[in-house]
Amino acid sequence: MLADLHVHTWFSDSTRSPAEVARAAKAQGIGILAVCDHNTIAGHGSMAAACTEVGIGFVPGVEINASYEGRDQHILAFGCDFAHPALGSLLAENQRILEQVSIDLIDRMRTVDPQLDLAEYAAYERDSSRGGWKGIDYLRFKGYKIAYPACMEYYARYDCRPAGFPPVEKITAAVHTAGGLAILAHPGEMLPKDELNTHLFRLAGLGIDGMECYYPAHSAAVLRTCLNFCHAHGLCITAGSDDHGGFTEWVGGVHYAMGALRVDTGALRLGGLL
Repeated sequence: MLADLHVHTWFSDSTRSPAEVARAAKAQGIGILAVCDHNTIAGHGSMAAACTEVGIGFVPGVEINASYEGRDQHILAFGCDFAHPALGSLLAENQRILEQVSIDLIDRMRTVDPQLDLAEYAAYERDSSRGGWKGIDYLRFKGYKIAYPACMEYYARYDCRPAGFPPVEKITAAVHTAGGLAILAHPGEMLPKDELNTHLFRLAGLGIDGMECYYPAHSAAVLRTCLNFCHAHGLCITAGSDDHGGFTEWVGGVHYAMGALRVDTGALRLGGLL
């Protein structure tokens, strides 16, 4: 059975509703689907219903921002009591941090573009079907022709970066307290490839239960390193396309879409998740 354990809905930054995600997964022959929206579980109920409607298995998850040695890391949490306050408070704080980055961007950009207005931005309601997040959608609303990854150039130009994400060990501890598994998302994209094993050892010591070995941007060498590490240390192995609908379908020649990565559950080690 094909599994995709890392996709997004428009409850974070995908262009697709839960129903559209479920139908797209069914069309690709995916039998097990996990939605891991960024720092929110708001789509779990409608996603579960949509998967039931099309007859595929649903695994609730969430993708959580964390910090590690000055780098942003992403942790996928599965099998949790998602109502646990230890987890909920972290998700709420991460959402606040990310929204502050967009507020800072609009605030700095309005010094050179007087049509931008903080009060208007605060009242603006994002069009979730366009994907992305509120800051980017507001700039589209104001006439900016931007898409991902070009939109990130604005954040770099105006020196707007998130600050204060909790350390990896705090995230893993909260996930474990909530009864779940903490999986390192796309390690080959977040860590130096020439020191990958070193960092994997360190992160395993911080409470990581496994990693997303199968990922569209992972080279054969990165995949092999991750698989070997997980097998050697008894860690979970997952696979995810990181599908965001039309928002980030193609980036740098890599196809981030359900069906672009076809991995059977027999190749995974899921720690009793299914």
